[in-house]
Amino acid sequence: DPYYCQGSVVRNLAGLAFTSVVNRNEDFYAAIADSRVPPYHVLVTNPPFSGDHMERLLQFCVESNKPWLLLLPQYVARKRYYLTWLNSRPASAAPMYYIGPMHQPYVFAAAGRDASHTTTTTTTATTTPTDNNHNNDNNDNTQ
Repeated sequence: DPYYCQGSVVRNLAGLAFTSVVNRNEDFYAAIADSRVPPYHVLVTNPPFSGDHMERLLQFCVESNKPWLLLLPQYVARKRYYLTWLNSRPASAAPMYYIGPMHQPYVFAAAGRDASHTTTTTTTATTTPTDNNHNNDNNDNTQ
């Protein structure tokens, strides 16, 4: 997880048996610029919803050619950068999966904020182009 926040992601994922997790209190974008991003198999993160974090992170994920799982607010799906990327994907690109709540939206309100500052989220995931575990002709699956 490139966004440190309070550093609890290592402990939380270890509780799910994921013991090889990198989550450092450092500037992720500086690490990208300096080619210091540690080797990884899958990027999993809940990026900050402010500023240009989501656009920059999506660019990194797409260029990495590795699997990624992002917790994103629904409005990202309407952003020009997301639509441009989504609509320019080649037919041979890895399948996209959108994972949403089954019964009611997950609504997140940051600690200390009132209900007027909530965000509804969805999770977006992709596999690598070499991942043959998914037999699906549709590159854009909504579930």
